[in-house]
Amino acid sequence: YAANNAVEHNTHNPDNHNMAMLRQRLLEDQRPGEGGHHDPEEDKMGFFQRGREFESVDTAHSFTEAEKVKLATFEGSSYLPDNSQVYRAWKSHLDKPSTAKKWCLFALIGFCVAMISFFVRQTIEVIVKHKYEFIRPRVEKGEWFAAWIIALTYSLLFVLISASLVVYVEPAAAASGIPEVIAYLNGVRLSKVFNIKTLAVKFISVICAVGSGLPVGPEGPMIHMGALIGAGIGQGRSRTLAISVKPDAFEPFHNVKDKRDFMTCGVAAGVAAAFGAPVGGLLFAFEEVASFWSIKLGWMIFFASMVAVFTADLFNSAFQGYEYNKNFGSFSTESSILYSSNFQINFHALAILPTVIIGAIGGVLGALFTFANVKIIRWRTKYIVPHKPLRVLEPCLIMALMVTLAVFFPRAFPCKHAEHCVPDLEPGGKRGSAVPEAFATTAPL
Repeated sequence: YAANNAVEHNTHNPDNHNMAMLRQRLLEDQRPGEGGHHDPEEDKMGFFQRGREFESVDTAHSFTEAEKVKLATFEGSSYLPDNSQVYRAWKSHLDKPSTAKKWCLFALIGFCVAMISFFVRQTIEVIVKHKYEFIRPRVEKGEWFAAWIIALTYSLLFVLISASLVVYVEPAAAASGIPEVIAYLNGVRLSKVFNIKTLAVKFISVICAVGSGLPVGPEGPMIHMGALIGAGIGQGRSRTLAISVKPDAFEPFHNVKDKRDFMTCGVAAGVAAAFGAPVGGLLFAFEEVASFWSIKLGWMIFFASMVAVFTADLFNSAFQGYEYNKNFGSFSTESSILYSSNFQINFHALAILPTVIIGAIGGVLGALFTFANVKIIRWRTKYIVPHKPLRVLEPCLIMALMVTLAVFFPRAFPCKHAEHCVPDLEPGGKRGSAVPEAFATTAPL
């Protein structure tokens, strides 16, 4: 409000005419996902100058005029519970929220999030399976250019579907959605971020993006979709579809506090289903997104996370690319544990020295990555994000580069049998159960 007033008060000054025009442009386009409005103050910074993004958490951020204008386009929600006489009179006529009903809703959120995770995973497996069915015969015959054309065409088709849906149909479904979820749970109201249209576009987009082979994963979007499912199930209605499931049953939960609790539950269930880690989902919700917490809420979220992991693993154990494998209920480590390893090595005290060196190198590379990431995002915000065709073209170019590297780069190195790379490996790739026979020879693709 103060920023809005300040801009309006100074629009009569010719020097502030540009700011008034910027405010008008921001007010006309407030859709999340469009984003990317360039701050003129950034043009004054040199390439190696320390930007405003590197401020310490202890530094009081000084907002620019453009940032104040951007903030003025969003509304906030109060964390304080309503306590007016009218509200107390209205609430006295409602049934008290049932604790058992809330536990059931949390379990239902965990189940629904797990099913979303199941469908995402199985559909991606189908897309990848068909992709390599088309490519493998060409690779076996040594027809590398034909394999490259097929892989490029196949991948670009799904990239175009994914990018076009987000750019032209529902921009609020862009990226992971985690910043939007954190912003909402901390009191910022965002339009069209938590409706069923965003959920549908996000679901299709993440399947196409991951299935195409882009260097992305479904974990971040699962958090956003989990929050969407939590908000919808917890309220028992959809304003987008103008439907409501027995309003009287969900009316006690039609308040800001309970809606935040259900969304936090969906976030935790999304993390748990994506990584197979119920404790990880609980800790992520507690440490990263939730502003208000209680022991009771923690147990309910942990219960929902366990339901999500159990349901996702149960269905994934029985299907591989939607093909029933007759192993329903058999929880194998291959499907339940990510990056499992049975290798064991002896430790020596001197191993601490290279570990320290590797850590230092990792820190330097991490700082360089952060620096480059900020500069690239600043450049994209100015030149690519405002133009929708370029936003669709960008992932297509990245996909073309990835396919080219995947097909031709391994040709620069000869294949080696695994027994020459792994000590004590018997011919044929057998070393207990540590190395599967399928990986005994490193394939070029």
